[in-house]
Formats: sequence, structure tokens, C-alpha cells
Amino acid sequence: MPSGPETTAADLAQGVEMGKINDGYFSSPVMAAAFVDLAIRPLLDGLGPVVRHASFGGGEGFLARQIVAAIEASGRTCHAMVVDANPEFLAIAAKSGLETLCAPLEEIELEGLDLVTMRSVNHYNAPAAQRRILERILAALKPGGHLATQNLSGPSAAYCAMVSTIARLTELGRVAEDSQVPHIAYDDEFNGFMVDAGFADVRVVGRVPEIEVGPAYYWARFNGLQHKASLDNHDVHAAIHTRQRAYMARANAIIDDYRATAPGDDAAPLRPLGRSWVVPLWYPVHVGRRPA
Repeated sequence: MPSGPETTAADLAQGVEMGKINDGYFSSPVMAAAFVDLAIRPLLDGLGPVVRHASFGGGEGFLARQIVAAIEASGRTCHAMVVDANPEFLAIAAKSGLETLCAPLEEIELEGLDLVTMRSVNHYNAPAAQRRILERILAALKPGGHLATQNLSGPSAAYCAMVSTIARLTELGRVAEDSQVPHIAYDDEFNGFMVDAGFADVRVVGRVPEIEVGPAYYWARFNGLQHKASLDNHDVHAAIHTRQRAYMARANAIIDDYRATAPGDDAAPLRPLGRSWVVPLWYPVHVGRRPA
């Protein structure tokens, strides 16, 4: 079943630079600071003089560097490692001096960590893999160690399911449609994953700035370069354009069905964009600790 490495392979195949997606969200000092302020600074008083930190799914290492800076600014020493399954991302992290480990997150075997962080990682994995990753994180933490993770979410489980579905339609060419990835877990669902894995004091501590996706966004991200490259080949371009029309029609129909059945104000975040929709996604930050 496709999981993190296979899902992010679609980004690599399209030449996507993770630091540039969503208007540079994952290379923005402002967005990183929002995560640090909400998730890391409240934990500082409970950390010792030397902190062992691992950034799971940390890719190019941008967030890890911001966390190291915040911890060391508090007078502590921080030893940080970026753990990811994509060597292309880790090569960039290593150039900045960070220790790296290349392996699938659900297979990691570490121990004695004080802090593990993840940012926009979990949805790249199917639910079963998300649970396994949390179990591996719990095992990697020392008693009393903390996990802080920034997840994609929305106003309801149905909203999250709708977005997950339009991100894996066959016509998009990203993953197999029945792959269960991406799987955007609603807040309560992911809290349940953490509790089931053995975490204590599990809670959402707040939200950092949201992002916006939608059918047009997904098509441009996973087909934009291929579409542009096909301009000199009429037959290839026509085939891609046909697939684009089919994707947009299916994705818009799924959104329309959701809007027709969504309870209360759950569909309120959606905004029209031409003949399609902008789909905002929230970024709650979940924290929990390994019981002492």
C-alpha cells in the first residue's frame, strides 16, 4: 500500500521543490516561527540542558534548523537529526550541517529522544501507517519525551475525506485511487491515533496559518511541468488536456456533492475559483508525551 515515500515521489517526478509549494510555506521563517512559538516554546521549561531532537519527515531540514535555534537560544544544547525516506531532500539537509537518517518513518528504530517533531507529514501515509509511525516515535522518545506535530485538517471528518479524495483521483496521476493516501485525518481522529499508540496528555494546542488547495492547485502541482513540456507535441498535449478536463470534472462533482450534504457551516471555508473551488485546510498542532 503506498505510503510516504511513494506519495512524495509524485512531487519528485514533477520537479517540485518542497520549500516552494503553497507560496513557500515550508521555507518561510514566519511559518516556522508560528510552529515553534505554539509547539516548542511551551515545552522548553521541561527540557534538560542537552536536547536530542529528531525531525520526522523533515525533508530539507528547514524546520529543524529553526527548532535548533530556538532551543539553543534558551541556553540549551540541541543535537538534531532529520529523518526522511527521500534522499534528495536529505542531501539538502546534510549540506546545512544537520545529521540525517534515510528510512521509512514506520520502520525507524531510535531511542532516547527528548523531542520529535513533524510538520505536514502524516497525511502522506495511510491510516495504518500513521499509527505505525506514532508507535515508532513513542519507542524513540525517552520517558517524558514529547511529540509535536502539525497536521492538515479541516472543519469535519467529512471535509477531510473530501479533500483526501480529490487529491488521489486516477486522472491526477499522483497515486492509485484506492491507495488510502493521502489521508487527511480530522483532529479527533489523529488524537485517537496518538492515544492508541500510547501517548499521554494528547491535545491540540492551537493552529498555525492555514493553506489553500483545490482541484486547480493539485493539477498544477502534479501535472504542471508535464503539461507545459507537451506544448510542442500536439497528440501528447491533447491527451493531457483530456485528462485534465476529466480530473477537474470529477473533483468539482465531489466538492459539489459535499457542499450539498455538509452539515452546518462545514462547507463555509470553500471559495469559488472560476468554475472550480479553493479549498482551505487548517493546520492544528497536536502534542503528546511518552508516559514516564
